[in-house]
Amino acid sequence: MKFPFYSFSLIFFLAFVNVANAQDVLDFDGKVTHSNSQNDLNKKSIIVVKQKLKQLLSEFARQHDMVINVSDNVKDSFVRSQKFSNDEVEFIREISSSYALDWYRRGDEYFLSNEKERASRMIVMGNVSVTDLQRELAVLVKNTDSFSLEEVSASNSLFISGPPSYVALVEMIVEGMINNSKVAINSVSVVRFGKRSTSATAQD
Repeated sequence: MKFPFYSFSLIFFLAFVNVANAQDVLDFDGKVTHSNSQNDLNKKSIIVVKQKLKQLLSEFARQHDMVINVSDNVKDSFVRSQKFSNDEVEFIREISSSYALDWYRRGDEYFLSNEKERASRMIVMGNVSVTDLQRELAVLVKNTDSFSLEEVSASNSLFISGPPSYVALVEMIVEGMINNSKVAINSVSVVRFGKRSTSATAQD
């Protein structure tokens, strides 16, 4: 007995839906078409039937009350019959891996860009050490391991490569650290002849 093609498609779809016990299926409009759990945030995974990438990211961000910034250069591909984790970080990691995206997190915001957008820059470090910069970045930014950050000792510079917004952020952080160190140097009080100077600079 022969079955029409759409029957096999339906059987495959139903089997795909039942992969996990707690998941949602999103249709093209981002609406939930199938759910095994009352609480969206407790679901282990989601399955996307057919949806534009940027629309999917927007819908995921809305459901999780999070901010996802997507570069204009990210291709708005169709996401078809794919299963993703419902965990924020895992979802971003899986999406980025599937669609050749770079990502990092700053505070509560995620930043996604096309891997082809990567920019490189040489940053003069002044009196800021690479160790201090890395310590600062570890506090402010997450998931930067895949971005290049190399010290160029001969020129007291830093070679950095990554998403344009990340490169600009590092430049801003370095500039701020240099300015702060200058303020600290110029406000150092020194002791002369047993008396403390309240307005002396390091050169005095």
